[in-house]
Amino acid sequence: MIELPDASANYITIQVVVKTPPGGPFDRAVNHLLADTLLDDSERYSKRELLDLLSAGTRLRCDWTPDEIRIQMGVEPSDLAAAMDAIKQIFTHATFPAEDLQAIKDDAPFRHPGFWDLGLYPERDDTKYVDRRDVLDAYHRLFIPSNVWIGFGGDFAAGKAVAAWNTDPNPWPIVKTSTWYPDKTAGQDVRSDSTGVTTLRLDSPSFPANDAAFPTKLLALYALGVGKGATEFQVLREQMRWSYRQEVMLMPTASGFEMSAMMAMNAGDKTAPSAEQMRDALLKGVAAWTQADLDRAVAMAQVDFTRGLDGSPLYLCGDWPIGQSLEDRTFLAAYWLMKTGSPFDSDALLAGMRASRLEEVRDQATAFLKDAKATTILGG
Repeated sequence: MIELPDASANYITIQVVVKTPPGGPFDRAVNHLLADTLLDDSERYSKRELLDLLSAGTRLRCDWTPDEIRIQMGVEPSDLAAAMDAIKQIFTHATFPAEDLQAIKDDAPFRHPGFWDLGLYPERDDTKYVDRRDVLDAYHRLFIPSNVWIGFGGDFAAGKAVAAWNTDPNPWPIVKTSTWYPDKTAGQDVRSDSTGVTTLRLDSPSFPANDAAFPTKLLALYALGVGKGATEFQVLREQMRWSYRQEVMLMPTASGFEMSAMMAMNAGDKTAPSAEQMRDALLKGVAAWTQADLDRAVAMAQVDFTRGLDGSPLYLCGDWPIGQSLEDRTFLAAYWLMKTGSPFDSDALLAGMRASRLEEVRDQATAFLKDAKATTILGG
């Protein structure tokens, strides 16, 4: 549990991170249904009542990624103590109405994500074999005190939010669940898209969140793909004329992170490159990096961690990067505790980036590109 008091805010955002362990397609499908129906009902609060109480400043919502379930909520400062009971209801007494689960399963075949969403998360989750018992088992297994991290940010005095949580009289029951056997089957990625856009993606092997070279790896992403001076923009768009949209991402995995580079192209372009051509072009661009490229990347990172960037590479939850809003800063504080066991320290991270030498950053970018798995989603 962590607090980020902010006197400039007039509400309190509460960001909850629930860790999900590594699993296969079936486990992802279970987590998908759990996240989509968690807030629909509880034993003491209806969905409408939860929305009314927990949507001040930050609208109540739940999302999921390969390594966590994120719950966002907001309360009026005067309602903080009263809100604790409702929050614990979500954690311990969600009901997962059978009709809501079935409605999501029935709707699944008709959901067609946009090309960028599909490029970010190409794994498809088949929910048709998931039943309510699977969702309840996962819920009781995941929503235990040792597996939940909570961040409070906004208009409160230091210590008040944690005190309100700790003084709530309702206990957190531990419910015995059936033995969990992780799905070990390989996931099936989507390889075609009806939007008319072809997407190419390069993904590094997963590396630990506590990797000693993390600042250098992240700086390599800023140099490679953040801003119009970055290699992706200069090479893939300006020089080769291959793509209008291209980005780099730090993506979460159940075991850490992966570095990713992606670009989108018109599916009807007969001169469109392959993922291997994209890789080769970026490798040539990285080989030509100078100190000026490194200085630009450090400057972009500095701006990102102080004012926020639309093009930030931190894709840690959903289809948009983490920024500097109260919600995102509070989420990142809780998420980093879950991921690394330590508070997020942007000053230390920036110091590590500034200490990285040009050849170290170039080596990290080169290793990423050479070892990356290539994925192509063909537009039609």
